[in-house]
Formats: sequence, C-alpha cells, structure tokens
Amino acid sequence: MSSGEICIAGGSAENVALIVNQDSSDSLTIANHYIHLRDIPAGNVIYLTGIPEREFMSIDECRSIILAPIFEQLRLRKIMGQIDYVVYSSDFPTAVRLPADANKTVKPAELTKYFRPVASLNAVTFFAQLVFKEDYTFIHPDANFYYRNSVDEVLSNYYSGEAKMLYQQLVDHYQNKNYSAALAIASRLAKSTHPRPVMEYWSARCSAMLGKPEDAVSHLATAVKMGWSLAKSTRSDPAFLFIARDSQFVGLVDQMLEQQTTHLPTIGFKGGYVWRPNGLRTTNPSEGRRFLLSVMLGCTRGKGNSVKEVVAALARSVGADASHPEGTFYFVSNSQIRSKTRVPLMEEAVKALQATGFKAELISESMPKAKKDILGAMTGVASFRFSETNSTILPGAICENLTSYGGVMTGKPGQGQTTVAEFIRYGAAGSSGTVVEPFTIPHKFPHPLIHLHYSRGCNLAEAFYQSVRGPYQLLIVGDPLCRPFAKLPTFDVQGVKDQMILQGSIKISATAGANSPVGIFGYDLYFRGKKVTTMMPGDSAKFDSTTVADGHYEFRVVAITDDPIANRTSRSFRVLVKNGNSLFNNDFLHHELQKKNYIANEKIEFLIPDGGDTELVVWNNSREVGRSDASGKLFVNCQLLGTGPVRLNWIGTKNNRSITGQNFFVNISAADQANVDQ
Repeated sequence: MSSGEICIAGGSAENVALIVNQDSSDSLTIANHYIHLRDIPAGNVIYLTGIPEREFMSIDECRSIILAPIFEQLRLRKIMGQIDYVVYSSDFPTAVRLPADANKTVKPAELTKYFRPVASLNAVTFFAQLVFKEDYTFIHPDANFYYRNSVDEVLSNYYSGEAKMLYQQLVDHYQNKNYSAALAIASRLAKSTHPRPVMEYWSARCSAMLGKPEDAVSHLATAVKMGWSLAKSTRSDPAFLFIARDSQFVGLVDQMLEQQTTHLPTIGFKGGYVWRPNGLRTTNPSEGRRFLLSVMLGCTRGKGNSVKEVVAALARSVGADASHPEGTFYFVSNSQIRSKTRVPLMEEAVKALQATGFKAELISESMPKAKKDILGAMTGVASFRFSETNSTILPGAICENLTSYGGVMTGKPGQGQTTVAEFIRYGAAGSSGTVVEPFTIPHKFPHPLIHLHYSRGCNLAEAFYQSVRGPYQLLIVGDPLCRPFAKLPTFDVQGVKDQMILQGSIKISATAGANSPVGIFGYDLYFRGKKVTTMMPGDSAKFDSTTVADGHYEFRVVAITDDPIANRTSRSFRVLVKNGNSLFNNDFLHHELQKKNYIANEKIEFLIPDGGDTELVVWNNSREVGRSDASGKLFVNCQLLGTGPVRLNWIGTKNNRSITGQNFFVNISAADQANVDQ
C-alpha cells in the first residue's frame, strides 16, 4: 500500500499480532503476502522457531513454545494493549492435547465423554487468559462470553449456592405477582453479586409493576450504564407497558442496541473488553473474561491448501472489503444430522437477513447447486467436491460445513471427510472445522446468525466468535479482517503529510470527510506502529520530533466509527525527521537498493555509502536478518525470507548514533519460478 492512502484493511492492521513459523518457507511466504496486503506494522510480526512439524502438540508445549513467547514479545514491544487478534500464518500444529482429566468439570457428568481433552490452536489462544492459569474450564460448552447469547439466556440464573436459590425465588415471586418480594431479592443480589445489569433490569421491571415509574426509570438507567443494551426486548417487555411513552424511558431505550433476532445484538470486539458470562460487557475484570480473537491464515500440510491457493484467497478477501457484494446466503436444511444440528436458528437467520435487504434461502440439497451468487453458505455433509456443484463463491464469503473432521489436516487430499481447505480453494474468505470428533454438540459450531453478524459490518473473526458458544475444538481458517459489508468513514488529516521532512514540533488532527457514510467516534494516533493517543473530534495531538533520532518514521491515523461495530480505517504517512543532529549524509538518508527482484537462492547486497565507518543492520519486520562485517559488507540470504513481497528496513550506527531507514519491499521468486512475477 502506498503511504498517505486510505487502508480499508479489515478491522485494523494495527491491532493484529501476526505469528510466523520462521523455519517454514510456507509460513514465511504466506505472512509476506498478508503483511503486504494488509499493511501489518513491522512491530506486530512475531517470528517463532522450533515449532513441531506435526498437527498435534501438548498443552505444555503450546504454552512454552508458542503462547509464552507471543505474549512476552507483546509486552516487550509495549503493544499488548492494542492487540485484538492473534493470527497464525501457516505450518503450526492445529490441535492441542489437554490433560486427560481436563473435562472433569463438564456437567452433568454423563456429558464428559462428548468433550474430549483436545483443543484447537485458535481456541487455546482465544482462551489464553485461562490457559496460562492451567484452568481448563474453557472446554465447557458456554465458555465464550463474547458469544451473542439469546435474551432468555441473558436473564438466566448464572448464580451458584445461596445466590442461585435467591434468584429462583425472585423469578417465582415475579411470576406470582409478588413484586415487592421480587424487588427486595433483586436489590440484594445487585449489591452482592454479578451480573449487576441484569439485577438492575429486574429491579426496573418490579418497580414498574408496583406503579413506581420514577424508580423503574432510575434502575433501568443504571442497567444501561452498566451494559444493558437490548432495545427490542426492553421495548416489548409487558412490565413497561404503562411507561412505554415516558420520555425518559424512550430516551434510555434509544441508547440501546437494536436487536433483529432473539439474541444479543451484534457488537464489535476489543481485546481490552471484559465480557460477563451472559455476553454483556463490564469494566470489572473480576466479573468476566478477556479474549483475543485467533484465526489461521491457511493450512498447507496434509489435506490443506497449496501456498498459491492460500495467497489467492487472501488477496480476494482484501479486495472484498467494503464492497457490499450482492448475492445470496444459502442455508442447507434437511433431515441429515449434520444439518439438523443447526436448523433451529436457520429460519430466524433467513428472516433477519431478508429484513435488512439481503437475499437468503433455505435449501434441501447437501450443497448449493448451480448457484452463481454465494455470499455465504452453511452446510452439513461428510464429504463433497465443490467443483461438482457448478456454483460460484463470491469474494468475501464465509462458507461453513458441519462435519466431524473438517479441521483435521492429517492424511492425503481427497481422502476421508472434506476439510476447510475445499471452500478456501474455491474462493471463500473463511471457513472452520473441528480438530477432533466433536459429536453433534451445537455449541461447538458456528450457528446461522454468523451471517447476520457479518452482514452488519463485522469482520470475519468477529462474526465467527459471536456465533460459537463453545469454540474449544474449532479451527478457523481465512482472513480474520475481511469485512465486505462494512461502512467505512472518510476523513482528512491535518498537520502531517506523506514524505514530509519533519523538524521541531507538529500538531496532528483529523476531521470527518464531508460525505462520510458513517459518523466517527474518534481517531487513534500511532507512531512507529505503537499507539500514542486517542483524539476525539476537535482534538489534536502534539509531536516533538526532537525526542527521536533523525531518520525515517511512520505515523498512522485510525478513524473509529461511531456505532456498535466500531469499524476502523487507517491512513499512513511516512516522514523524514531531520533536525540536524545526525552524522549521516543525504546519500545515507535516502539509500535504496538498486535491485528489487531476487531469486530465492540469491543474496541481497547492501552497499554502505559511508563504508566501514558505519555498522548497518538489516531487519525483516521485527527480526534481524543481516549485519555488516568489519569490511563494511552486508549480504542477506533470500532463503531466510520466504518468497513474495518481503519488507525490509535498515538501521545505521556511527559513533554511537543511529538512524533508521525507510521501509521498502523486495520481490523474491522461488528458484524454480524465476520468471514468475510475484
């Protein structure tokens, strides 16, 4: 992406930690392309080594070899607070063996056998907060608190012990119209337990039924402040019949999210959010859990895809962003067990999609046949060949098939059950499958409302995790940032321009474009890939360039939409800080390679203008790949980098002073494809 241009690249490239197996050429190559396609900041790329070359690994291996190094690097680089997604390139184990007794806490006990102690790599990353504590309750069928629960579940009894008994008494008193007694219990539970928003809502209902409208509005206001956000359910609640036209009541309902189904409304994700068991947000970490959305870009071993197929799918997905494609969502509804598991919500999903202007259909055949407009598909069949359907998957589509081994990559292509690779091969932006026999437990699979969340503007990762209640065995593959239905803002940035020479201090601000299709909540400012501050509309941020050494740097300004999805759109600006405190001349400041295309068996030579007086270190994103020797020569072996567009940078040091070069890309072709344009 050229600097200064708007990057409509998914949720936010600045919030992605991209994990690469640096011992794998496949992993390096796929990462290279994704970095180039999505403009992932160099400091957000983490290279790991010593990754087992097999599909299964133990949880102890996973903690020590994968998870611990990732989180250590995020902390060392001081970007932990801005990361929402942990995305794996390819060539990582897909399944993680848990301790044999990890499922002992699943209740009732007779269900234990259906929850085998094997998880996906995505899941142990998503539940990392628990994994580091060796808390394996994440295998429970309701472990994902970001899941958009049904309204009935939100009001369900989440308590235990005495609180559980009290809650049941509350419900009984309310049903028996003993509202005073119910209110007393609700008030008691609100003070001593969580989820408090639910108790405040109960208090509002009881107060309304007791003919105390002011108290009802007061309790409802507290509930809204603490996360209650169900407009449709609140508006239609019989308890509020007599205050439905009260201006304060109407105002509170207007602040809530509008529901289109019986479930919680769609909402965007942030890694810093804490989610309660019922799906509502809280600011109190003791009341819920934090997560990081995790997806794998591709699987290239065994029954997976080729590198070429993965790269093509990613490029297609990036091109689909904010394109608002026209087509149809297809849901397979028939008597087969793989279909029946998800049928209950299919009709609701179809109606909700149709109500918002999309085409959606229930079909009885095992796969959409002769359909040239697949915006999304939800199927259930053990094996299939998509080429035989005579159908076309549109760019950005999520296509999802329920079968036992859709995420099991061991074996040869074409043998056994069809994996997620088949949909990726034919153009889907993403798909998912379980890494071990899941049995027909619906909690383990995305439910049909995944397509509604997606259609409302969420990215692929958000859509998946809002629709899977217990994702511990689910492998999600594709582009997590793809968002074909997003409404993205337009905006202008003042105070900084691309390629400007920066001296002294500047003030940076941003304003919404005159014809922006959506409002803007605020703007995040990044410098060298790290978040500096959030600017509200009308605010500005001061930057003193004398606090950094002379050299090349990058600013990013990210606009955040003023809606529940909080989509993000970024603009980047490359600047040259030149305050005259450098020992380096202009030739060094503007040093570039004369050659930009290489073959994998070649070496890249860096010519150092100042000769041996300067030490030059070359970086590939966040890792050092070359250092000049005593003679002033520096060569980088292309075999270390993978193929495709490779981003490099250099740092020069002379007399204990350093200067940073400008990011640039070189194109590396495989040795046997020297004439192929990458």
